[in-house]
Amino acid sequence: MPLSYRVALMHCSLVRSKATLHIQQKKSAVLYLGQTHIDQCYVIKQNNVSLVSEIRDLGILIDDKLTMSQHICALVKKAQMRASLIFKCFHSRHRATLLKAFTTYVRPLLEYATPVWSPYTLTDISKIESVQRSFTKRLPGLSNLPYAKRLEVLGIDSLEIRRLRYDLVFVYKMLFGLVDLKFSDYFTLRTGSITRGHDYKLFLAYSRLNIRKHFFQ
Repeated sequence: MPLSYRVALMHCSLVRSKATLHIQQKKSAVLYLGQTHIDQCYVIKQNNVSLVSEIRDLGILIDDKLTMSQHICALVKKAQMRASLIFKCFHSRHRATLLKAFTTYVRPLLEYATPVWSPYTLTDISKIESVQRSFTKRLPGLSNLPYAKRLEVLGIDSLEIRRLRYDLVFVYKMLFGLVDLKFSDYFTLRTGSITRGHDYKLFLAYSRLNIRKHFFQ
């Protein structure tokens, strides 16, 4: 979604009825993005909609600065708990079995909607990677190997590389109209390039704020 720093976003949970869609006031809130707040009061059925600094929408915790750090902290905590349960619930210590359980029950938590919240700070990147790093270290015969070597032995990629791949795939789908999103609302193609290569190079626009500069990496 394109960023707008002076626009108030209203999160409305819709409940489907037989004929119409009703807005539930208790599940609605106003979230301002940026430092400037609009002097506006929103009302639903004569009730004021509460102003919040963070809100969960479709499973993603969004704050007013779009840092996604709170979402990542909650996500990592849940993933670490589930990874620990694998070693508690599985009597088998077969490496392939444990890895299959991790890729089935833990990794999807860390990769859900990553094009929306993919981090750019080293702290958040390392925090997410720590889940897979600690899990692979507990696998039989791998505790003394460095993380990169463990990934090579297991035949898997780091979570950071996988997020990058998801971003590239999603940009490809946007560019060629495979998803219901307008490419020009998000990216600009570079024109007039004299270098070799394809015709789909992205133009890197100047950004004053980091939340726009690192948007959709």
